[in-house]
Amino acid sequence: MRCSICDRSAAPTKTLSSLTNSLGFLGHYVLLYAYNPVTDSFLMKDPATDRQTCVISGENLDEARLAFGTDQDIIFISDLEGETASYASSMQVTRG
Repeated sequence: MRCSICDRSAAPTKTLSSLTNSLGFLGHYVLLYAYNPVTDSFLMKDPATDRQTCVISGENLDEARLAFGTDQDIIFISDLEGETASYASSMQVTRG
């Protein structure tokens, strides 16, 4: 996946095998917590990186999600208070 803020691919994924040296890759997830329909982009937290926030396009997200070897799981959680929705509508991408 490619972050629009830092304009580079996410860091290599941490695996449990790096801790145990006896197990293979067990999986990876990212948290998408806001969506901007104007730019078709998501705010994302990736526990495999040290970055606070990344921005990923909908196209890039689909490409990563549909890549060979993924299980294509998505879990949706509704924001009943609307805080995420109002944040997403005001989201601006800046490069640092």
